[in-house]
Amino acid sequence: NISDSVQVIGQEAFSPCPNLKEVQIGRGVKYIEKQAFSCCRTLQSIVIPENVESIGYKAFEDCSYEEGRGGLQSVIIKGKDTKMLDSRGTVNEGFDAGTFSRCTELKEVSIACNIGQRAFEDCTALTDVIVTDGASEIGYAAFSGCKNLTNIQLPDSLKKIDNDVFQTDKITEFYIPANLEEMNGAAVRYCNNLTNFIVDEKNNNFKIKDGVLFDSSFSVIIKYPQQKKDLSEYEVPACVNKICNGAFYGCHALTEIILPKE
Repeated sequence: NISDSVQVIGQEAFSPCPNLKEVQIGRGVKYIEKQAFSCCRTLQSIVIPENVESIGYKAFEDCSYEEGRGGLQSVIIKGKDTKMLDSRGTVNEGFDAGTFSRCTELKEVSIACNIGQRAFEDCTALTDVIVTDGASEIGYAAFSGCKNLTNIQLPDSLKKIDNDVFQTDKITEFYIPANLEEMNGAAVRYCNNLTNFIVDEKNNNFKIKDGVLFDSSFSVIIKYPQQKKDLSEYEVPACVNKICNGAFYGCHALTEIILPKE
């Protein structure tokens, strides 16, 4: 147990502690500094309470399976204002956070805060991601390499999903929550079995036409699902003036795309 009197868990404070099985973070802890628990390969679960203001760069990196050791399997972050810091101490400003990267036994996460760049990269056993109300942004490549991800729950508070966030063949549909404002096709371009999108009825920023995801004015094609196979050719509507990054990535069923003449 980390006492309530402790405010800072310092850089590499417990890295590596190969026999550390359980950690209870006290109510006084405000800062978990970079690589504080990295390579703690017997640690099986972690609950980060609301009082924690920031989690440092790669704080729990590589808490993964080693012969005779179980590896981190469950993560809960309760604080809506908790920040996942990158290597420069900033948040989603173009540098990696890698907070739980390469935790290869991690199976489920529940997160109330914004998710940093590459925060869960290469967590190859991860199946369940529950982002709870309070989070507004998921950073670049946050779940890249999480190829077994089957259950993704996104809150109405979410406003931005950056590029290359998800990389899984296990999902066939993707839900756009009520207040999402910013996402382009590159966010899900590595979801190779995607067949359709579901846009929350309260969302006024995205529309679907013939199974294709557009912006609300139908002037921007955001994503054509990779496994949409009812057409071999697709005619881009005349009203379209922009095709997003990754919009037709991986659409192997298409043999021809017809662009507007003007």
